[in-house]
Amino acid sequence: MNNDELEISINNLGKDVDKLNGEEALKAYTKYTSPKTIYKVTMMKNMHSVIEATRGWDDGKDLGISFFYDHLHSSQEDINRDIKPTVNDITNGPVYKLHIIKDELQKHRDAFSKEQLEELETAMKGFDYSLDTQLKTIRSYKNIVNNPYTSNNYDYEEEEKYNGARTYLTDFESNLGVAKPEY
Repeated sequence: MNNDELEISINNLGKDVDKLNGEEALKAYTKYTSPKTIYKVTMMKNMHSVIEATRGWDDGKDLGISFFYDHLHSSQEDINRDIKPTVNDITNGPVYKLHIIKDELQKHRDAFSKEQLEELETAMKGFDYSLDTQLKTIRSYKNIVNNPYTSNNYDYEEEEKYNGARTYLTDFESNLGVAKPEY
């Protein structure tokens, strides 16, 4: 929607809300302040975008791993040239979206149970770790021809944190009734 359409829609919604009787108003308030509604409206799309950006080895959406495969036979000059744009893509994409999710969670903390908050926060920590690892790995290519994924320092902790984060988020979304089946 453009701003004019959005303003008209909000005004119409305001008029509709004003027409509600007490019982209807309470029912609407309860529905729209539920953790399920808040999560779906303010966080879910960004969360699934973060999941895609940290998914793993075989789908090309993890930019750290894609960078590795794209530069297997690249010159150091090409690698150094491509580091900054890739880091920017991660920072301005999934890292930014994760910050939005954290801000929304802070705004709506009271809507979630303690267990729901713990599940979401634990999932976000795992995705945050995964994104941070992608950034560190990509930056580690600068002026070295060594592959960080084959060095002794790479211990698959990123993948483990990602899998743990997915488990917490799946539990959270299942409990809310918003989980989407994966194909």
